[in-house]
Amino acid sequence: MNQQASTLLYLPGRSDADWVERYLAEVLASKDARTQDAYARALVDFSTWLAHQPGSNGQFRPAAMTCNAVKTYFDAKKGEKVPPSKAERDGKAPTLPDAVRPLRYAPTSLARMKVALSGFVAWLIEQGELLTNPVKDITIPRMAARPPRVLSPKQRFALKNVVELATCPTCWCAIRTSAPRSAGSWPGTSARRTANSTS
Repeated sequence: MNQQASTLLYLPGRSDADWVERYLAEVLASKDARTQDAYARALVDFSTWLAHQPGSNGQFRPAAMTCNAVKTYFDAKKGEKVPPSKAERDGKAPTLPDAVRPLRYAPTSLARMKVALSGFVAWLIEQGELLTNPVKDITIPRMAARPPRVLSPKQRFALKNVVELATCPTCWCAIRTSAPRSAGSWPGTSARRTANSTS
């Protein structure tokens, strides 16, 4: 792998024999720098995690990418909480209890990880290192609905007026007949007929 890609992808200590490094060099080299960086981070995180699981002996091996391994990894990521901030660690801010600490990864981030792993798995299948895709059955939680927006008093007033006018024909008629009209805007008239009648 060339030196520029290694510097770009922040993969210190990885050699050309490393599966992730090879994938990044052979497949992702044509992608833009941000995509390479995002994929590299996801793949390094997964391969490092898998290398530290029982039976891996500190080494990432493609054969260890079982459905169970991938599901366990994503289950851990789905439940991972945001780490304490620097202010919390320094005692300058109160430490949030785990029950109220937000999740570290949004569904969009988890989906990006899944896409990165899916591409890596497809490449490993092409290389003959895997027979099946252990990522395909992973489900990503949907994005939580946003809480309802609170309207200001002026917005509530305007909205109530619009609803009232839309649902109350007598109110709308009263407004239509009391509003001043320009020439040619009365029902059954046109600008041309009004112009003819004045000449």
